[in-house]
Order: sequence, then structure tokens, then C-alpha cells
Amino acid sequence: GIAPATSVGMGVSSFKDLRAWQSASAVRKAVISLCQRRAIAGDLKFRDQFDSASSSACRNLAEGFGRYRHPDFARFTVISLGSLNELLDLCEEASAKGYISSEEHGSLTAQIAETIDVTNRLRRYLQNTPTPKERLRHKRT
Repeated sequence: GIAPATSVGMGVSSFKDLRAWQSASAVRKAVISLCQRRAIAGDLKFRDQFDSASSSACRNLAEGFGRYRHPDFARFTVISLGSLNELLDLCEEASAKGYISSEEHGSLTAQIAETIDVTNRLRRYLQNTPTPKERLRHKRT
């Protein structure tokens, strides 16, 4: 595959450029769509948790990107990974409650698993490389 280094510091000027964020955003859009279903929308606690976990994965990647230093950013990827794993469990619950079909379950869990994989690659890159000097010079307040 493509080196994880292309995820940060090489032509990346926004969190939206990160493959991990793009993948998490696609998952979030799928969850938002599912949350509009009557059965899910009526289960307020479940709906809110499903929506919150999907949004958290994206938000933590964006916040980590804004931290500039690799160790800080890596910490936020770990939080994002926790939210993505929570989403896997919520998919199990959605399936058990009959909110999603087995095909939808398989598709969404595969999408989440791919997001976990790309986020893990980003995390490993951040944990194993120093913060580039240009990231330190362009620190925003």
C-alpha cells in the first residue's frame, strides 16, 4: 500500500486531506443516513450514541491534526479508534434490534474496519516519526 507518511506532512494542509478522516467521514455519512430511519430515530438513546460515536471518530482526527505535534496527534487517533470500535458494537446492536439488514451490517462493518486500518496506519506513522520542522513553524494559535 501507500506509505502512511503520505497521510501527514506531505501535501496535507487540512484534516480533510487525511485518508483516515475521509474514511471516517464516509462512515459518519452512512450512520447519519441510518439514523433517519423511523426505527432508529425512535430509539433516542441508541440513535444519539450511534451518531455521537461516528462524529467522534471524525472530530478527534480533526482535533489531532490541529495539535501539530505527532505525539499529541497520535493520542487523538487512539481516541478516534475507540469511537470506531464502539461503532462496531453499535452495528451489532443495530443488527440484533432489526434496525439494519445483514447486508447493511456487513457493508458498514467492513467500512468501519477499513477506517480502523487506515487510522491505525496513521497512528503508527505519528508514533514512529518526529514532528516535521515545517509543522512546528506553522503552529496556529
